[in-house]
This record gives sequence, structure tokens and C-alpha cells, in this order.
Amino acid sequence: MPGVSRYTADKLMPVAERCLKLGVPAMALFPAIEPSLKTPTAGSNESRGLIPRVVGMLKNAFPSFGIMTDVALDPYTDHGQDGLIDSRGYILNDDTLAVLEEQALVQAARAWTSLLLRT
Repeated sequence: MPGVSRYTADKLMPVAERCLKLGVPAMALFPAIEPSLKTPTAGSNESRGLIPRVVGMLKNAFPSFGIMTDVALDPYTDHGQDGLIDSRGYILNDDTLAVLEEQALVQAARAWTSLLLRT
């Protein structure tokens, strides 16, 4: 997509700093996961995962910087669906919603924890 760039976590910090200096108040994070790390059940809710770690790094360095995250399973599933699927390939809505809720809470908790540790 034009105007969109991918950065590793270590290279993202100077970009965030530049955004703040230019008056850009926030950035959106969308993960790109190695295919070998993808699973059918989207192991995306670990506090040590890519997005929670990056959220923590950014909030620790730039507390006032807004961070938007993509609460979604498709970057983490080996089947590419944005939901958990059954053996027939159908999305399991209730199970998916529970995982998405947990993912959002993990990401938010990482941001708050980083801010609290600064005080």
C-alpha cells in the first residue's frame, strides 16, 4: 500500500519520535508474523507477543503517543481467517469473540503497565 511502511520493533522507535516532533499524535500497528509462527488457533494473546511488546516499548518511551492496534486473528492464523474455524472450515463466532476480547485486554494491559512503571 502506498505510504505504508513495515518496521521491526527496534527501528520503529525513531519513527515514533519523528511522528511526535511533526505533530502526528498516533500510529497504527499491524503485525507481520513469520509463517512458521502462525497456528490454527492464533497464538496472539501472549503478553510477550509482538504487538504487546511494541505497545509497551512505545508507551514507555512516549507516554502521550497514541497507539492503535488491530485486534484481529488473521495475522496469526495459518489459515488466514480472522476467526477460529472448525473442522469444516466454518468460523466459530463465540470462540473467536472470546479470543479477540482477550487479545484486546492483553494489548491494553501492556500499555497501562508500561505507563504505570514510569511513575
